[in-house]
Amino acid sequence: GVLTARQQAFWRSSECLFQRAIRVDPSNGYARFHLAGWLERNHRSEEAFRQYADAVRATPDFWPARYNYACGLMGRRRHAEALEAIRPVPGAIPRWPEAHLVLANALYETGDARGALRHYEEAARLKPSLLVAKRNARTLRESGVRP
Repeated sequence: GVLTARQQAFWRSSECLFQRAIRVDPSNGYARFHLAGWLERNHRSEEAFRQYADAVRATPDFWPARYNYACGLMGRRRHAEALEAIRPVPGAIPRWPEAHLVLANALYETGDARGALRHYEEAARLKPSLLVAKRNARTLRESGVRP
């Protein structure tokens, strides 16, 4: 991880650097995560999604990889899989409002409005500027959902 990031200055291409690290150690979830980010920034979202999935398989407790993978699953409307991917993240990093938001969205899309409300409210509490969390919590409360 850290050594790979330091070596990046010596490489001409981030993509080459991370691909080389993966060839040396295919189970390097951190290299896969950073390659996925590079691929996303270069508009190669399908390749990035596959790298995030591989990063999660290689390093299940690497929470940023799980978060990005869950976001990709949500975007593909694979809500149950996204829920499975994101569920442990807020427990591991409870002060990450965006993780609560993604978990809330996955809970809502899989039929758990009460659970979704709790996580929308927590996301809004942690980051008051996260207006989508406030709006979704208010909408659920107005429809009669209680935590």
